[in-house]
Amino acid sequence: MIRMFLSYLKLLISNFFYLLFSCYNLAIMFDNSSYDNIKNFVQSELNKIDNFISCRENISADFDYSMAEYFSAPSKKIRSVLAILFFKALGFDICDSFIKLLSAVEIIHNATLIHDDVIDKSDLRRGIETFNSKFDNSLAVIAGDYLLSRALRLLLSLDNYNILNIFSDTIEKMCVGEISQYFNKFKLLSIDDYIEKSRSKTAVLFCAAFESASILYGFNRSLAFDFANNFGIAFQIRDDILNFVEFENKPAANDYADGIYTAPVIFAEGNIENISIGIEKAKQLLDNYLCCCHNILAGIEFNDNIYKNALLNLLELLKL
Repeated sequence: MIRMFLSYLKLLISNFFYLLFSCYNLAIMFDNSSYDNIKNFVQSELNKIDNFISCRENISADFDYSMAEYFSAPSKKIRSVLAILFFKALGFDICDSFIKLLSAVEIIHNATLIHDDVIDKSDLRRGIETFNSKFDNSLAVIAGDYLLSRALRLLLSLDNYNILNIFSDTIEKMCVGEISQYFNKFKLLSIDDYIEKSRSKTAVLFCAAFESASILYGFNRSLAFDFANNFGIAFQIRDDILNFVEFENKPAANDYADGIYTAPVIFAEGNIENISIGIEKAKQLLDNYLCCCHNILAGIEFNDNIYKNALLNLLELLKL
């Protein structure tokens, strides 16, 4: 018992100053004001998306109110922001079909969050009480399923089989990613397996938005997919690094405690006492994926415009 306590104390001391620095990094590198400045370039489109996703169905007063409250809470909507900036930078007008597409993306994302709250037994999401806490797990699961049905309705309205096929494949991959994570708890994966899990859990929804938009606009699907894939993986790596910092009422390293071993732990070779080394290597991995995003953008013939610059600023915000 004494040896275990001393080992834990050593871990706290060795990482104390690193975590202080990480908290500082979090505050200055993805602060709300900087991101809000980027969102302002596409705010009119985001307002249209909000109108689609916040409509009430008159199911029951309690359910309708809770769903409205859930969607009115502050949200990054980073998938929509990224996609709108990308295609506006290319000179495309944002059509109603694209708004419906991104509304479906946001609804699917929120459905997964409601399901995640059940899995994680979370009480709060974006500062409000979760469905599983306010009601129970059964209703929360059904609420998530209900949102998926709403997303499907929007996608059907696009009348495009290829887009439906993309989202069918995407949701399947997201589910497989979660299932794989469950059965790999307390297992130290290879970094390649970790990247594949990150792609399935996170990047695929970014890719679905970009690839489907490319179909709508007649843009190069492969190029759009590659950018979204690299960005989505980078986004997940960043989130996994920040998981070792306590913020937003989440305890530091809660994924590690739950047996979910991410890039910092993999690079630390499973030794939590070396987590500082693991975090530094994970930051290098993050930089590699952000560099790929920069290279893809450099190979596209954009006109120099505010949307391209906003894209570049968004990539900078992801750095740690």
